[in-house]
Amino acid sequence: MAGPALVRRVGVPERDGCLRPLGISTVRDRVVQQAVRIVLGTVFEVGFLPVSHGFCLRRSATDALEVIRVGFSGGTGRGRGGMQLQDLIQVLSLFLRGWGASFRTGTAARKFRQLGRHVAWWLTRLLIQERGRNVRAGGVNWSV
Repeated sequence: MAGPALVRRVGVPERDGCLRPLGISTVRDRVVQQAVRIVLGTVFEVGFLPVSHGFCLRRSATDALEVIRVGFSGGTGRGRGGMQLQDLIQVLSLFLRGWGASFRTGTAARKFRQLGRHVAWWLTRLLIQERGRNVRAGGVNWSV
């Protein structure tokens, strides 16, 4: 069987007048790549946790966002009750960094913004529960 065909190279014009290189595979090579991805994906997906979304087939950034949304609405877990807000932010920060690292290579910028707004909204709600309604905008430092 012959190896992969040479990738056709073309230049895509950018706004600044430069050409961005683009490689176009043959249809046969794309079919083979997809078949390999499906086979290897199902083999390796068995080892992923149910909360892994970064490299799993049939899972996307939108699915990960939904898991977070449902998790928050059910209460940021029952084992977290009474946890100090700063500790909760540290745990949440680790989770979000992992999620971000998984999807950074994709086109998930809009989902990152949605997630950021959602997390800030929930943390504000928790802060209000903890300190009462006397929370001033800008007086909260979410970074850890």
